[in-house]
Amino acid sequence: LRPERHQQFQKLSINPDIISDMVFRNHKEDVTDIEGNFIFQGKLTTAVEVPTNEAFRKFDKELKTYFDLGYGASEMGGSTSLAIGFVMTTYRKLASSSVMAIKSALNKRLAKLQGYIEEENLEAVSDDERYIGELLERKDYIKSQTEFFEGEIVLLKNLLEYAEQLAQHDNKLKHFTENIIDKILANNPQEKVLIFSEYRNTQLYLQNALQKRYGNDSVSLINGSMTFQERREAIDTFESTGRFLISTEAGGEGINLQRSCHIMVNYDLPWNPQRIEQRIGRCHRYGQKHDVVVVNFVDRSNEADRRVYELLEQKFQLFNGVFGAS
Repeated sequence: LRPERHQQFQKLSINPDIISDMVFRNHKEDVTDIEGNFIFQGKLTTAVEVPTNEAFRKFDKELKTYFDLGYGASEMGGSTSLAIGFVMTTYRKLASSSVMAIKSALNKRLAKLQGYIEEENLEAVSDDERYIGELLERKDYIKSQTEFFEGEIVLLKNLLEYAEQLAQHDNKLKHFTENIIDKILANNPQEKVLIFSEYRNTQLYLQNALQKRYGNDSVSLINGSMTFQERREAIDTFESTGRFLISTEAGGEGINLQRSCHIMVNYDLPWNPQRIEQRIGRCHRYGQKHDVVVVNFVDRSNEADRRVYELLEQKFQLFNGVFGAS
C-alpha cells in the first residue's frame, strides 16, 4: 500500500518503532458493528493466591537449594553447562504448575542417574511453541548419567520425600477444588469450566482430583498427543454431559467453546503472556452470550515462581485486563 516505505520497512529489526504507525490493534472490548453495538461480551479477570502450609515450606526450601546448586553447576562451564541451566529452568516451570509435575520430573532425573531409564524418542513431536510444555516435561536434555553437582542423588531423594508429603497436603489443589470450583458450582450446579495447564502430569493430577469429587464422567481432557477426532469427541462430551474440560496449550489449539462455556481457570500460567490471551480466546470470542470470567491461580509464596510472576505482571501491563487484581 505504501511502496515508498519499502526500504524503511526492511530496517524494521533496527528501528521497530516504525511498526506503530503501520499496524493498528483493537481490543475486543472496543469492537462494534456498523450500528455501534458492541460485538463481544465483557471479560472479568481475577487472580486468586494460593495459601501456604508447612509441607509446602519444607519442599520449597529444599527445592531452592537444588536450584541454587544446579544453576551454580551451569555456570562452571563445560559441555553440559547450558543444558543444566535449561533443565533447572524447566524444573522451575514444572514446580510452578503442580507438585505432581515437578515430582514426576525429579523421579525421572533420579531414575536416570541410577541407570533405570533410557531416553524416550521424541523426534516426531512438534516444535510448535504450543507443544513446548508437553515436550519439556518428557524430554531429557542431558544424556550423561553424571550428577549435576556432588550430592545430587541424596538431595533428589530428600526432595521426593518432601514432595510426597506435600502431595498429601497440597494446599494449591485443595484451594482450587474447595474455594474455586465448589464456589463456581454453588452458584450454578450445571456450570461448565475450562481449565488450562501447560503440563500433562498436572492435567492428570487435576483429572484425578475432580473425578473423585464430582464423578468419573465429569471430566474431559484434550492435549497434544490426541488426534483431532479424539479432541472433538472430548469437547462434545464436555459440551453435552460434562462439567470440566482440562486442556494443555497444544490441546487447546483451535477449540471454540463460546457457546457452552464462559468460565476459565488457569491452574498454571505460561511465561509468555500472549499465551494467556490465546487461552482466554477459547471462550471470549464472537458468539459468546455471557461475560467471560477468568481466574488466574497465583502462588507468590513459591520460591520457584515468585520472580516469574513479577516479570509476568510487568509484561501483562501490555495486555489490558489479562492478569487481574490480586
